[in-house]
Amino acid sequence: MANETRPNVWEKNNIPALEYCTLPRAADILNCKICDLIHFAEIGAIEFCIALRDFEVSLFLPFDWRVSSVWEEKFPNLYPTVHKSPLSRFRPKANLNYPVEPLGESITYCYQYKSSPGLKQPLVFVSGLWSLSIINSQISFFRKLNINKEVSLTALDFMLKEADAPHIKNETPDRDEVIFVSPPTEHLYHNDGGLDKSKLKNIATLGLEDIYLTKMQIEKVYNGFGKEIPNYINGEVIRPERELDEKEISTCNVNQNKVGEFIGMLIRCIPELGDDVMNTSANNRHNILMAFLEQKQRDGKFTDMRMPSSATIEKYFKI
Repeated sequence: MANETRPNVWEKNNIPALEYCTLPRAADILNCKICDLIHFAEIGAIEFCIALRDFEVSLFLPFDWRVSSVWEEKFPNLYPTVHKSPLSRFRPKANLNYPVEPLGESITYCYQYKSSPGLKQPLVFVSGLWSLSIINSQISFFRKLNINKEVSLTALDFMLKEADAPHIKNETPDRDEVIFVSPPTEHLYHNDGGLDKSKLKNIATLGLEDIYLTKMQIEKVYNGFGKEIPNYINGEVIRPERELDEKEISTCNVNQNKVGEFIGMLIRCIPELGDDVMNTSANNRHNILMAFLEQKQRDGKFTDMRMPSSATIEKYFKI
């Protein structure tokens, strides 16, 4: 009975529902500490968003959209549109060509790695709110945000996902995937494929006021008061990695990194995957590899293959 009469978070604050608000304002609405919300984001219980306006990125997922004919047929004009989330807008980057004779205009779409078919990715302008996905665990994003109240990011540190759209397994071929985008990186690499570290600069510095929570994320926290919110650790969002026990470690040390290095090399050689997959976190790596396999299965390949768990994949990277 108590739950039936309990006011929702907006009634409790005597305001209409906000579609989104900054991280400090969300903590105020929820009557909790900012560090609590940072913790929930770190364990995958909620997601942080950033607000953008015509920010140039390259399309990473869905894989099949990266094919020129599919992309250009799917988005024949340059108007802003949405996919899974009404908060996350995007439009193709393209040039309008005006012929001498008045026969109408033509569109030339812009791509990253346009001369490399396997690496080719449409360039996109994104606006609105996009969920922040940290792919470089070495920068300790959440710890720095909690201590320093701001974090600087390079183009290799993060990806963006449609706000409030869960990245889940596609069960049918006609089921659209959620959109993932990332900052363009072509300019960071030498012609031989090596990273030019001198060009790797910070492209954004995010403070507490630059991070947003959507209405869905705020309500998720409020409705979880006194309960355990689904997250990475309890396995209700994604199964966490299983640490190697001492026996496994002693076995692995005999041939440490040999098999793992070879598997990593094979992944890097696949144009659609490349270095980004090996440089990201284990959870993101598993999601990306699963999406890649699903795309191949929609194309009629490897239909009997089943995706190993994240823990299994990471175990083999260590041997």
